[in-house]
Amino acid sequence: MGAWNSTPFGNDSALDFLTDLERQEDLEQFLMTTIGKISSDWNGDCQEAEEGVAAIAFVSASAVDPIGPINQEAKRLIATTGFIPSDQLLALSLSALERICTDSELKDLWEESGSLTSWLKQTERLANSLRNAAAAGLPSRTPKKPGMPRSLHKLLERYTEGPSDKIRARIRKMVNSIIDVNEQNANSNWKSPLSLICQYGLLDEVQELLSRGADPITSEPNPFVAACVGGHIEVAELLRQNGVKVFFTIDRQAVEGAGNHLDDIMLGQMRIRGIEPKPKRYSYCLALFAVAREGKPRAAEYLVSIGADLHQTDLNDENLVHKAAEGGNIEMLSFLVASGLDPSKPKGKFAESPLHYAVRAGKLNAVLTILEHGADPNHIDKFEGAEHKWYQTPLDICENDKIRELLLKFGGKSAAEIMGANKK
Repeated sequence: MGAWNSTPFGNDSALDFLTDLERQEDLEQFLMTTIGKISSDWNGDCQEAEEGVAAIAFVSASAVDPIGPINQEAKRLIATTGFIPSDQLLALSLSALERICTDSELKDLWEESGSLTSWLKQTERLANSLRNAAAAGLPSRTPKKPGMPRSLHKLLERYTEGPSDKIRARIRKMVNSIIDVNEQNANSNWKSPLSLICQYGLLDEVQELLSRGADPITSEPNPFVAACVGGHIEVAELLRQNGVKVFFTIDRQAVEGAGNHLDDIMLGQMRIRGIEPKPKRYSYCLALFAVAREGKPRAAEYLVSIGADLHQTDLNDENLVHKAAEGGNIEMLSFLVASGLDPSKPKGKFAESPLHYAVRAGKLNAVLTILEHGADPNHIDKFEGAEHKWYQTPLDICENDKIRELLLKFGGKSAAEIMGANKK
């Protein structure tokens, strides 16, 4: 429970929920889905309870006029959309809140923390508000034109939605007013200002921050990675010229071809058999892994032009096709295969193929792309340890009906079918 106070939005889950809510076209349906999870057969999950309380608080605030007390971002969303909940959503909110307060992990955690009374006061206030709204009837509300965001990160989001000279001027003014250019705070969404600006690719503002002492090496999250993922090559190159670290080298205690994380237990087992693992050196470009997952071929081409290797692997021997497959990045998958990477190459000798990753992540289009590029639908992920062993094809781990149909269409089989046939 990542909570700092007992208010509905005083925890990480609630703020993540609000971010998701802001992206929705149908607020009513999203709220119904979130709150609807807390049904009669609900298991009391803490995160779902926190998200549910936040959603209920949103419903409560939007059910009265003027808008009830709530997080400022949520209040702004209600005002700009003119949202009013339905009677059905109002009733669902009240019953879900009662269930959360009666039997949930969240209630138990507040009780263990010694702050249950404070939390119950907050939920009782919500319950009373919902009851009063149901009795008084719902108001009418007209959407209001959104005002200029007050935080830098929201201002940048607005700018990407509809660039304008007015917003860009406000961004410059806000950047120029930053006192500590390396401080991470709410204004920059708890990122360094440099990392945030690099994410959106504003070259002039990046130059301004660098000239005022912004540190491209210690800024978090990595500004070079953010620029590359966003496809902002000029910004990435500026950071490189200012000393940002692009390439990393690390030695890891590993065995060639093992294909799995070699933790202390596995190392011990190997030494019992008289095998002393030798360190394996990994040299890689961190940004290239991120681009494979979320970026575009243009950024990958830039990274290759400055020395990155498309054949690099991470500490778990995952290659770039694994990353693109797990991220569902179809464009990068096609680019990587066209560049000579094997769409079937597993991580190590026996472990999962990129197709396993795409299937496990539920990325239907990525599964189709990999199969169309000739990936083996029946690669077996093998693990044979002292205490555990398993043999799994992509079909064995599939939990999505559409993906299952696709695998079968391309000749997918279970490991049991394949291994059984081999024994005959």
